[in-house]
Amino acid sequence: MKSKNNSKAFASAFISIVVIGGFFYPLRSESYSAYRWDDFNSSRQFGKVPLGSFSRAESQKETVSLYVGGQGFSQKGGEDEKLVARNTNRLFLSPEVRYFLDSKWGRIGFTASFLGERIKKTVTESNVHSKFDGEAILSYELPYKGIRAGLESGRGFQRLDSFGFLFTGFANYAQLRVQIPNFSQLTLLGLRFETLDPFIAPNRQSKSENQIIGGDLNFLFIPFFKKNQIFGYLYTSPSNANFVQNQFFFFPGFQFQYFGWESQSDLFLSHFRLDLFFSRQVGEIHRKTKAFDEERSSSSSYLAYGSLQFESQTYSISLAGLGTKRTNQLASDRKEDGFLFPNSQPRVLGGYSSFFLFQNFLGTNSAAFLDLGESRRPDYNRNGFQLGGVQFSKQWNANWGSDFFLNGAVTSMGKGAEGIARIRYLFDNEKSYVLASICYARNETREEFWRFYLSAMGSF
Repeated sequence: MKSKNNSKAFASAFISIVVIGGFFYPLRSESYSAYRWDDFNSSRQFGKVPLGSFSRAESQKETVSLYVGGQGFSQKGGEDEKLVARNTNRLFLSPEVRYFLDSKWGRIGFTASFLGERIKKTVTESNVHSKFDGEAILSYELPYKGIRAGLESGRGFQRLDSFGFLFTGFANYAQLRVQIPNFSQLTLLGLRFETLDPFIAPNRQSKSENQIIGGDLNFLFIPFFKKNQIFGYLYTSPSNANFVQNQFFFFPGFQFQYFGWESQSDLFLSHFRLDLFFSRQVGEIHRKTKAFDEERSSSSSYLAYGSLQFESQTYSISLAGLGTKRTNQLASDRKEDGFLFPNSQPRVLGGYSSFFLFQNFLGTNSAAFLDLGESRRPDYNRNGFQLGGVQFSKQWNANWGSDFFLNGAVTSMGKGAEGIARIRYLFDNEKSYVLASICYARNETREEFWRFYLSAMGSF
């Protein structure tokens, strides 16, 4: 009990330090225009999305761009195929304008974009809807005696880590970043975003306002690591209630602290790289049982990931493992210890190509991450899982590349294994790509599953 209190005290202290200045609402988090390339870029980086720009004001020229593309998956299998069978297709159109202004007082950047989406989901029946969003971001960067300082605010796409385990998506945010070259970089950030509550009646769904504040400190001077940072976040989601058809529907609220680290090594022994990620989660869940009564329960969990990679000029191999804390299916002592974070969209171990990573089908509460086209509150009462495997990759030429994954999993379905074959093609103008994959999975009860994934985009 004492160690748990110490952990909570440490988390509170760390978050308090990195959120100094939180009054501005001002992690290594990043807002970046290349998020539309995440599928392709991560497929060439063992699931990592390269982050590295200091701010959006860092770009060198004004641009006007148009992005057109789509994603889709289909899956089937199992003894009761109605539980597993589903497909989702997403088409999008996104024009973007970026403008920069230099002065003796620093550099100002402005980014504006529109995102129009058409999403079709088919589970037991088809549901088609359109979604509109966009970006409007003002950036300011000031170098001063070798120190770089940057402010950024608006609505835009944000990613809190390179692997997609934490928040990834659109949010209203403000960010302060200070860098001492070759020494350290501190980022403070606050963001607000909406998630959908579960359906409570036909054509009736409510939204919840969520908030994340926190920061990270990246140590640039440590040998062997090109990225070595610690982070702390506070995620708050309020409880709410809806009155429908003479009945109250209550949705729990959360307040969780997250602290941990992310590390990526430089190349060592001429051919090897190492990626590490760990996050500890402590906090509480509060739910209304009646209109004016509320229950609270504590939660403690973790997520860990590691990957060792071998790279040569013609091929590469990766050994990787991902796991969250496993608990009993039935909560006891008012504790729910499932790891949760909003808008988690990892690309490791096959990403959207993997059946077990997302495990998206009816009758399970173990899916830790959001599948394509989903926007929902995370499930607090979730059992943990482990997923590990080996990846073989080959870049055939400047255009063609391929990957093969062999993964083993331990989930609420029991033990299982899957094989994934994936190909990608980059067009000669390096402004368009196509990526496709097929996954075959099987669990210990000999149920078989198939998942197909396709992603394509062109920019003009």
